Amino acid sequence: MSKKKITTGVEKGYYALLNEDGEAPTYGEVKYLPGLREISITPKEEEATVYAENRLYDQENSLGAIDVTLDFASIDTVDYAALFGKKLATTGGIIENSNDQAPYIAIMAEKTLSGGVKEYLTLYKGKLGIPEDKAKTKEGKTEFQTVPLTGVFMPLESGLWKYNVKTSDANFDAEAHNTKWGKQVIIPTAKEETQEGGQ
Repeated sequence: MSKKKITTGVEKGYYALLNEDGEAPTYGEVKYLPGLREISITPKEEEATVYAENRLYDQENSLGAIDVTLDFASIDTVDYAALFGKKLATTGGIIENSNDQAPYIAIMAEKTLSGGVKEYLTLYKGKLGIPEDKAKTKEGKTEFQTVPLTGVFMPLESGLWKYNVKTSDANFDAEAHNTKWGKQVIIPTAKEETQEGGQ
């Protein structure tokens, strides 16, 4: 039986506003964001090299911007206002202002894998750009028009930028995970390395 776990789909998405970065980052209430259809994460690596003695002498890579693309069936009015830093009108609807600033947020998503496995993904700090407002006339059959979002994410001050865990991973505690997932932004703890042979 193959141990390879192939991605088969994506399910629920969540977000939370980043209240404060630092040694112990804090977030607002985690909110379910219905209708997630797709998520794509593209980290960019910056490469620095130095040549000496007629050869490549040293090289160092550093993480650059992290481009994130999301696609939703639709975005609720309240969620739209929260994600993009907009105000709600007393008469209903959203007020757009040139002075609006989108907040830093965390994004969480659930992926399905082959063999009934799930993968839980968290991105800790980023901003989304205002989506294109577009509509197309109906031409005979119904053609659903979704909401694509793009954003740029980055590491927290601690350097943490992403955490993903599969239900098939060693040491995964489903009960403990389920009490937190979708209710709070999970900050993982690094496993201590042990030296073999008692050294």
